[in-house]
Amino acid sequence: PAPAPEPLWQTALAVAFPVAVGAALLGWNLNAGSLFSSDDVLYTQMAREAVTSGDWLGQTWLGTPVFEKPPLLFWLLELSGSLWGWGEGAMRLPGLAASVVALIYLVRLSRAAVGPGASRGSRAWAGSLAVLFTVGTVGFTLNARRPMTDPLLTAAVLATLWHALQVMGAPGRRGPATALGVAAGLGLLAKSVAIGPAALVAGLGVLAARRFREAAWAVGVALLVAAPWHVAMTLTHGATFWE
Repeated sequence: PAPAPEPLWQTALAVAFPVAVGAALLGWNLNAGSLFSSDDVLYTQMAREAVTSGDWLGQTWLGTPVFEKPPLLFWLLELSGSLWGWGEGAMRLPGLAASVVALIYLVRLSRAAVGPGASRGSRAWAGSLAVLFTVGTVGFTLNARRPMTDPLLTAAVLATLWHALQVMGAPGRRGPATALGVAAGLGLLAKSVAIGPAALVAGLGVLAARRFREAAWAVGVALLVAAPWHVAMTLTHGATFWE
């Protein structure tokens, strides 16, 4: 027989505990050491220039407009720098926060992957081991502690896949479709077309499940999230922005 449904508080605890451990490991001594003299300081300087100029719409490097990256990382860096100054810890906070969000969705996906008939212990081990192996990966942990777009994209990808699964299993509900659209839209604002493969997989899954209205709703929400900035940049800079 199938196991009894897990109480909501137990599910929340099973997700929160490994994520809290992962967050503590990723955030340990966050303010120590200099930022890398590469993209890290470039992005930090671009965010600082936006705060100094008062122009939060676009990014500049030493006064020259730069269109290479979408704005989400810079908005978060600008917010963090405005609130807590421009030290290393404040500049690493957006990456840490995005990585914690990624771990939340990683645990959810891992628990779902063991199947609905799995025991509570199996689901708990799946989520905990997923966090352990991921935090033990140099690429994930290194980028989690840098002012980079990669943690934001990772969170958006995992959120897109999770909410697509929820849409596939919940016909007629707009909540999961809205969340899917928000995740995909934020992915566009995080690293542009890099969200494409995850969005494609999510879209194919939703369409294969014949959730056509939900798919259309999610696309509309994603455009509502991502399109205004692109329209504003087009009106401000014209074809130069797209080139």
